[in-house]
Amino acid sequence: MLGLLFIAVPVSAAAAVAVTRCYEPQVLGTWRLRVSGYDFRPEAGTDRIVCPPSIEASQSLLIRLEQGGILIDEATGASGTWSMGGTQALEAHLLGYTYMFNFAYEENATHTISHCWRSEPGRGWASSERVLPEAIACISAELLEAESPNLETILPKNESFLHTESDFRAQPVVTSVGSVGSDDAIKTNFSWADVDGTSFLPPTQSQGACNSSFAISALRAMMSRVMIQTNRTSPIGVTQFFSLQHVLDCNFYSQGCEGGLPEHVIRFAREHGVLVEEDYYISYVSSDDGEAHACQVKKGSGPNNQRYFFTAGQPLGGHSGAVFDPIEIQREVQNHGPIPIGVDLTDGYDNDTLGGDHLFTGEKYSTYNEANHYVLLVGWGTENGTDYWVVQDPRDSQGNFRKVPRGQNRYGIESAPTVLYWVKESPKNPPRRLTVRKVYVLLLFIGSIILAALALALIIAILVVRFRRPKFRPIVA
Repeated sequence: MLGLLFIAVPVSAAAAVAVTRCYEPQVLGTWRLRVSGYDFRPEAGTDRIVCPPSIEASQSLLIRLEQGGILIDEATGASGTWSMGGTQALEAHLLGYTYMFNFAYEENATHTISHCWRSEPGRGWASSERVLPEAIACISAELLEAESPNLETILPKNESFLHTESDFRAQPVVTSVGSVGSDDAIKTNFSWADVDGTSFLPPTQSQGACNSSFAISALRAMMSRVMIQTNRTSPIGVTQFFSLQHVLDCNFYSQGCEGGLPEHVIRFAREHGVLVEEDYYISYVSSDDGEAHACQVKKGSGPNNQRYFFTAGQPLGGHSGAVFDPIEIQREVQNHGPIPIGVDLTDGYDNDTLGGDHLFTGEKYSTYNEANHYVLLVGWGTENGTDYWVVQDPRDSQGNFRKVPRGQNRYGIESAPTVLYWVKESPKNPPRRLTVRKVYVLLLFIGSIILAALALALIIAILVVRFRRPKFRPIVA
């Protein structure tokens, strides 16, 4: 019988809240991944790829997930990395390929039950880690040998609950990359909103009725990094802006206005690229109703259909589940640009003044805390002896800057930073390579034609011989 974990978490209407609740200790152990052929591509006129509920596996992998993001291929001994995608997904990296799946769940009248030992049918994908991969595969995943007895999480529905500390939510305070200490290269006060009088931030965009903070924060970080790398000579972020609606409609790794994760937006940008607003058929104003819309794109329409690609799309240091060293976050932001970062949208956060220079006090988390809302981290400073982060919240249409205490993990702000990098040269897809299966089918077809031709030639030869055979008449004496 599967072990059950009963856990209560807060829910907010403005947050990108996952239905499933699975945590690192629940997923440790040996998983079997069943992988289809790498032959799934978007149909004409769309960027969406639909995986079937059941797949015909061309490959089966046994991978062991260890603490700290270490992955071992049981068959070859090769090592890789893995990380949780919030509480709803798991992503593994092995030998140049990425495998990602959402955890399965079921709902009844009172509860949601997360099945942390298997993937949701039709919600698993694999792809080459190259930018603009030729095609992707669909996968299913099952935990065969678990280290935890608690493989399911029961979440009460339709109510708000206080946080409960549990072994499956709180991880020890660790720094995932680098070590705590001072860094003379890090400026005391810094903001990409004002670098010697110049802003490298695109205009703000309010999420409205759509739970799109994950997408807005990711896209604004992308645009900002283009502005920084081109010193504002590119129109991106200045007069042209990435299409939020394109990402919400077409990114099949997320759930549109139901929420998602910044790293999945960046994964979509790596595999498909992001369009600017003018090149997508509908603007974000139509999403004020919070409804999903069809993904409709033009393929191969020339310069008016340019795609922008980004890579990495992972937690800082490659693994989530820890409180990150503020200096490492500062170094990433100062050297490369703003990042999307998660916060826990508690009542205390909402009761603070929206915008302005108000310094939030907030709840201090001494351990890793999951995010349910995303903001853009643009800088930091110090005020009256208190270090703080400077962020912009997608719920604030005025684009005001908020100050959140730094180095204390207030609102869990140091638990979920996501990195990304612009691929300046647009990649080109190589000519499609024939898969082994396709080669086999082609050879079988050619062989059949050859055999049929030989058989026909043999029949013709026999008939010719018979026709030309001399006829002997009996000799009559």
